[in-house]
Amino acid sequence: MISPDWKRSLRRRAGQHGMCEDKRHALEQMRSTSDAVALYLGSLEWALGENYPELDELRKNFGPRELEIYGIYIDRVFNGERFYGKQRYIFHNCKGTIRTGLNSELEIIPMLFFANGCEMSVRSFEHYPIPINVPLYVYGDCAIDGEVSNDIVCQTCKRTVR
Repeated sequence: MISPDWKRSLRRRAGQHGMCEDKRHALEQMRSTSDAVALYLGSLEWALGENYPELDELRKNFGPRELEIYGIYIDRVFNGERFYGKQRYIFHNCKGTIRTGLNSELEIIPMLFFANGCEMSVRSFEHYPIPINVPLYVYGDCAIDGEVSNDIVCQTCKRTVR
């Protein structure tokens, strides 16, 4: 259940950050944490660019494992874990090395989003006949090292945060 106070705060600040009316209406209608996560994922690039909601709000209002179901990671240290089963993964203040690549069963190559001080390395988890392109979207002050090899080519796109 979403706290009414948090929802009011989110809606007020959403207007200050320039969230469109449709999304603010959806914000008002959300009833559960899964509704909140769906709204966040539905406006991900805007949310990361606006730093909305702030990292401390995510920490306070969601349990880490609750968000990880959706591919959202906060304050984690990784040691070569594989990420390839979802279309996108979001990392906030994470450290370490992850591995990614083509999920041939689902026919996807994940998009990886980094924000709030991540220090991470992205590597391939297998060999491919030709390199696959992996998009890395980096918001704000993060240090992301993406592999460029015969297996994968990580294409980093820096984004600004207001």
